[in-house]
Amino acid sequence: MTPRNFLCLITSDKEIENIEELTKDVWPHFDGICAAVHQQGGDSQVADLLKERCKQGFVKEIPWSWHHGFSMNHWLFDRRIDLMDACWIRDSSERFNPAFTQDLRAFSADLLNQNVWNVAQHSKILMFRRWYNQQIFNGLHWGVSGLYGHTVALERFPQFQNDRDYAYSVRNEKRPATHRYRHELLYLMDYGPNGNHLALFHPEPAALDKAQWNHYRYTQFLKEKGVQTADELIAWWKTNPLDNRHKSYINEERPIRNAYRFFQLGHTNEEILKDEDTWRLPIP
Repeated sequence: MTPRNFLCLITSDKEIENIEELTKDVWPHFDGICAAVHQQGGDSQVADLLKERCKQGFVKEIPWSWHHGFSMNHWLFDRRIDLMDACWIRDSSERFNPAFTQDLRAFSADLLNQNVWNVAQHSKILMFRRWYNQQIFNGLHWGVSGLYGHTVALERFPQFQNDRDYAYSVRNEKRPATHRYRHELLYLMDYGPNGNHLALFHPEPAALDKAQWNHYRYTQFLKEKGVQTADELIAWWKTNPLDNRHKSYINEERPIRNAYRFFQLGHTNEEILKDEDTWRLPIP
């Protein structure tokens, strides 16, 4: 049996506009769509649309767990994806160029003939072939274990210098520049032990270990105040003066400093970007 090419994704029942845009011109170019749809209080439009277009794939409606790897494994572990099938991964705010996907089967077969089983784009897996004992790990910034064969980074080749020609994100087009202040705070607060966002700021193991312990102490401090989510923290800042202990916690992590400056102090995006690495709350 010839290996197939699946469009694989996780999304939410609130993402109908994005999913329509993502799939409308490219779904005929795949052998199917394999999707996990988080039930987050929306309606069935997203699941219904994907079921109409999934062909040899499938759609699963699942609760939101605050763990991307757990959700993605719902489609990866399904036996309807065969060994050697190619899993092409997108999320709700990412796109494929239909000019690229219309020749996807031939391109994918040519890669396999060269023993290239996996494709990366800017250090993130864009496609991998299903093989034994694979799983997707990490709750936030995910990866795939058990990759087989060779992996190539497409952007290293001249014909793939422009992301818009093949695979790209519309995330920044749909979000204001200040979106990141709440979103990064959400990564640190709401994902709890499933989050690995601190690793982006502390690539060295010793520094990451220190940052994780500091973050643990901060979240325990906040739990004593009844604060466990990003939105609860933003609201709590507005009604509670900071003592030196709290200031020191905020000073330790750039995403928390930035959120405090934006939501509590009213600093503009331009002001924050100017000195986000060096700005600190004064502690007497």
